[in-house]
Amino acid sequence: MTLTISHNSGFFSCFTFRLNEIIRFFNENKVLPERVDSSRQFRHFKNNLNDDLTEIIFQKNDLEIKFNQNISLSKSIDEEQFSHYNQINFSEINPLIEKYFSIGDIITNRVNYFKSKYNLNLEKTIGVFYRGNDKITETNIGSYDIFLNKIYETLSKNPGYNILIQTDDQDFINFCRNKLPFISFSELITIPNNPKHVVHYFIYNKTHFAIDFFAATKIMSMCKILITHSGNCGLWSVLYRGNTNNVSQYLNHNNNGGVWYDNYN
Repeated sequence: MTLTISHNSGFFSCFTFRLNEIIRFFNENKVLPERVDSSRQFRHFKNNLNDDLTEIIFQKNDLEIKFNQNISLSKSIDEEQFSHYNQINFSEINPLIEKYFSIGDIITNRVNYFKSKYNLNLEKTIGVFYRGNDKITETNIGSYDIFLNKIYETLSKNPGYNILIQTDDQDFINFCRNKLPFISFSELITIPNNPKHVVHYFIYNKTHFAIDFFAATKIMSMCKILITHSGNCGLWSVLYRGNTNNVSQYLNHNNNGGVWYDNYN
């Protein structure tokens, strides 16, 4: 059976919706879909709206998965990105990521390109994922100082590690620039912080941006230590990691004050 999905929003929002629809399909039919048609998704990230971006970014995987009971994420579709990621049932979710979200060759090649160009030793790298701009309309974002202090704290416990920053917020880059040495991907644009602006509104080659953004997020998932915001980008950096080991997640969704959830070995 084929599952057809047409949801469109942010890049990794499309991933989250796709995952939730796969789970819903299984819970209703007690069988996983043979094919997931997401050709109508990712509208903001295709140069040609008739393209199927999933044929480019994903690789077909015939992994056989069997579940003996219903599967679920810890929250609803909209709330999953703002959950405590340590509560995710990775033993159930990891096989779904492998089957339906395995990265394609073009993404793998781009990952390898970035690793080579920036001379990344991911075993000695602290990845910092900071989402600014319009995300403030969905949840409370940690201040620049909150993230910088977490970077300093983590560096003090891991001297000699490199810092890799992935963000859409040019002001965050500028804030960090004179305070610590770090690496960032020049291929991915950043924009001045503005709650009304979204990065993908400012890109010309949408498909190329999607490929680079996916590859950069995959690299973040591979860093020895990950410091991340709460949102779909942060969620998928953890889902591709397959666990929350050595992850610090900033969460402040319900106006109860920001909390760092640290999970270190």
